[in-house]
Order: sequence, then structure tokens, then C-alpha cells
Amino acid sequence: MIHRWLDKDHFLFGLGLAIVVPTLFFSALMGLQIAAMNVLKFKLPLSTDIVLFLAIASNLLPFRYYMINRQHEQTGKGILFFTFLVALIYVFIVLGQEENWFQ
Repeated sequence: MIHRWLDKDHFLFGLGLAIVVPTLFFSALMGLQIAAMNVLKFKLPLSTDIVLFLAIASNLLPFRYYMINRQHEQTGKGILFFTFLVALIYVFIVLGQEENWFQ
């Protein structure tokens, strides 16, 4: 049943996947970091910027699956569109934090 649900070739379905996958990945990494701090009293060496980058990069997995294995071009386009949009926003936010970058 789930396999049929994931077997769609639609741009909006790709956008939805591109939102859900990094959100889950980010939540899992931040949850792991919080659990490590509370239970093990150990801080993982992951800054929020790195976790955000890894979350954005996690879209490579569904993108490759839908483009190569399933040959669903529209779904892949949706994933790629949202990934580039978020990556562009990420670059401006991270680089914008440096003092003289915009001057």
C-alpha cells in the first residue's frame, strides 16, 4: 500500500517529499544531539548550520531514487526545485551572518 502511494510522478508530490525528508532528518539529528546531551552528558560537535546543511543534502537520496530508479522526472523536478530554493536561502543566511559580506 505504501509502495503505491510513493509511486507517483507529480511535481507537487516531489515538493512535498522535499519538505518532509529534510524536516525529518533535521528533527532526528537535533533529537540525537539533545538526547546525547541529556543522557550521556556529551555534546555532539554539530552546529545548527551543519545540521541544516545535512538536512538540505538529505534530499539527494529521494532525488536519486526517483530520477534513476523510478524514472519519475516530475517528482525529481519538484525535489530539485525545492532543494535549490532552500539551499539558496541557506547560503544567504549563513554568508549574511558574516559582518562585511554584504558591504
